[in-house]
Amino acid sequence: MKRKSKHTEMKRYIAGIGLCCALAACNESYPGLYAPVYDADNPNPEMTADSIPVTLSLTDPAYALVTGKRGQGSFGFWDDEEERAKWMAAEFGVYAFLTRNHVYDVPSDLTADETSTGGGAPLCLINDRKARISAACELIWADGEPPYYSAVYPEHKYNFFLYYKGDAEEYAPEQRTQGSITKFFRIDGTQDLMSAYARPGTEDAERLPDNDETKYLMNHAGDLVYSTKSARLHVEPHLRVKHELARLNFKVQAFDDLAAQGREIRIQAVALVITTKAQFTVAADWAGVSHDWTDETNVPPTGIVWETERDTVYLPHENTPEEFGSTYQMENAMFNPEPGVSDPKAEPMKIGTQLLVPPVDEMGVIIHYRLITTRPDDLIPSGSLFTARYANLHFAGGFQAGKQHEVLLKVYGPQRVDLEIDGLPGWIDGGDVEIPE
Repeated sequence: MKRKSKHTEMKRYIAGIGLCCALAACNESYPGLYAPVYDADNPNPEMTADSIPVTLSLTDPAYALVTGKRGQGSFGFWDDEEERAKWMAAEFGVYAFLTRNHVYDVPSDLTADETSTGGGAPLCLINDRKARISAACELIWADGEPPYYSAVYPEHKYNFFLYYKGDAEEYAPEQRTQGSITKFFRIDGTQDLMSAYARPGTEDAERLPDNDETKYLMNHAGDLVYSTKSARLHVEPHLRVKHELARLNFKVQAFDDLAAQGREIRIQAVALVITTKAQFTVAADWAGVSHDWTDETNVPPTGIVWETERDTVYLPHENTPEEFGSTYQMENAMFNPEPGVSDPKAEPMKIGTQLLVPPVDEMGVIIHYRLITTRPDDLIPSGSLFTARYANLHFAGGFQAGKQHEVLLKVYGPQRVDLEIDGLPGWIDGGDVEIPE
């Protein structure tokens, strides 16, 4: 019988097209697949000579995190030195919980910690341990002590989860149930929130050697990822990161010839009225990946539910204090110098720094500005202050998590300032401008 090539075998396994019953019947016969014999004299049987440390990696930010325009969330391209420094300074929280498979048919228990066991096996391999990303896109444990897979239970399967919160405020205690872990974070427009879960891909299969151990693993591809046996073949948890927020960049441009009128509009501050409280499920009971590792429709029920309560968040600038909540105060976000526009032929002017917002399709906008005029006969005195308020604005399609959007303030004069998102007009659904007496 002609032997299939490794490439053919991998394609067959990774696509999940059938299982080899003959291999399933012989699952006791492969050497090197089982843990060392339990030694009653070993005070820590998990830490045998053949124990394997948990090694995690993140999706390469240089390509897989980029879903929209340049710069996603508060993190940009990995090949940019400044952006790479942001990634490497970030602290991530990691979880790993035992889940059901062919040797353990019990749902995950997310109330467990690293001392909890089920039938002897650890129920929780990693309990909100902190880690940072290295230059090789691997996670380095903050305490320098890697967790280990169980050498005694080599076929028990674990799901891995990760989250990032920056300096977001935790406004309520964490809630744990058997099926989920939910954290409650309040943002102020300067943090990115990220989630991730581990799943292998075709690149993991392509690196596997063509031997009996690989055949056994792939015959149980949905049951052994991730486990001691998958780790021995270097199929390590690969965390696919998802940004939960959208990034907004703001610009302003004159849309009438104010210069010819001897007028200039100067922007003082810009604010959004948005939801800021996230109920963030960072880990959940999940059966894990199936035999088809490429099936990305099979995902854990993690992510964010946003509360309906809204806050006013001001667009920060380079001198806005870094402390959490600074953007809730207008005085921390007043532009100095104030960006002014008068010539409609001039290019749009960037104002402020980025603002990170939930993926919503409705919000309020507040724009503070003033008129400068050189005309002695102008009916509005120079220096007059205005506030444009727009409530319940709707943006078709909404802001998209993980993507960047361009917000343009279109200035026609002291009594009219329109908004445009990503070059799409007609976004405003009513509003008013407060005109001084």
